[in-house]
Amino acid sequence: MSTLPERIALSSIIGEGPAKKLRSMNLQGRLTLVMALKKSPPNKEILLKFRFNKSVELPVFTDAEYVNHLTVDGWTRGETEHLLDLCGRFDLRFPVIYDRWDSEKFKMSRTVEDLKVNAFL
Repeated sequence: MSTLPERIALSSIIGEGPAKKLRSMNLQGRLTLVMALKKSPPNKEILLKFRFNKSVELPVFTDAEYVNHLTVDGWTRGETEHLLDLCGRFDLRFPVIYDRWDSEKFKMSRTVEDLKVNAFL
């Protein structure tokens, strides 16, 4: 039989949520364990699924903004626009962006690191 302090300690560990009692078959039912069940709000499972499902907001720029802020040596405006389009479609997954890079249209070969550097400028 457990004493009162042991019961208080057990209730503080388990909390006020639902509990499941487990009875040991090896000890002829002399040992009973109480397992606390996790309480979760009804929509928590849905929230956990979509926790990391984020999309990226890409900048929209004018000709003057491109010239002043986005001009990079070795990159054309068409390449930059194509890169930003791919970043938006594939949520900055650079191996996929590298795979979908239009090497027929843009003759310069680009590495994944080149794409990352230009995307984050």
